[in-house]
Amino acid sequence: MRLFCSASASQNGGRLQFEWRKNENELLPNNKYRRVQISMMDESASVLRIGQLEAEDSGNYTCLVRNQFGQDASTVRVNVNG
Repeated sequence: MRLFCSASASQNGGRLQFEWRKNENELLPNNKYRRVQISMMDESASVLRIGQLEAEDSGNYTCLVRNQFGQDASTVRVNVNG
């Protein structure tokens, strides 16, 4: 599964910082989320990859983007059957 997130800001808005969350908990590639990969496509887009989906991967996934002027977020519901 791949989820894409992109944002834009004015040139003087500073660098965009992306954060991914699942059910309000920050997603970081670690032992619990060993199948999770988070990468930047460029300075204005990020992609979340989860390999070999399982039912436990169902949930609300949020991309949070911030810069020096504020933040915005978008959430999508993912349902994995099986």
